[in-house]
Amino acid sequence: MIEAAQIRSQRQDVRFERVRCSDDEVASQFGRNRFDGVVLSSVLEYVQVPAVLLRQLNEVCRDGAWLFATAPNTRHPCRWAEALVARVDRRIHPDGSRLSPYREYLRVSTTRYGLMKWCSVLRESGWHVEQIVGRYAALSMLIAKRLGGVPGSCYGQFSK
Repeated sequence: MIEAAQIRSQRQDVRFERVRCSDDEVASQFGRNRFDGVVLSSVLEYVQVPAVLLRQLNEVCRDGAWLFATAPNTRHPCRWAEALVARVDRRIHPDGSRLSPYREYLRVSTTRYGLMKWCSVLRESGWHVEQIVGRYAALSMLIAKRLGGVPGSCYGQFSK
């Protein structure tokens, strides 16, 4: 997906930048009002304090910028099942099993909020939630917009 975005950005009037930095370095690395959009694909669940990163991203984005982020939906039954399987596997195989990599994924994927909590974190970080896609899916897409000083709300449109 990343390679496709890089190739496509070379053919259009789009600049693609892959960022690797800690969540509190984003604004200092890029400066204010630089980007028109941000894509966080399976990132937020690995960030210790997502509100810090989201505030930093708000600073580097221009007014009207879009944020597209995916996040695990804690209300989906598959999320309950994966936690149960990891717990049972840990008890049966404390020294590891073929599920050990999956258990490690769950261990580092610590920030697992419900959709309303994600809305609240986005709003507190200066983003206005426009839509949540996949409200009943295991992975939801959060779509938000930077409105430049206008307080966000969590009353955007929810989609299946």
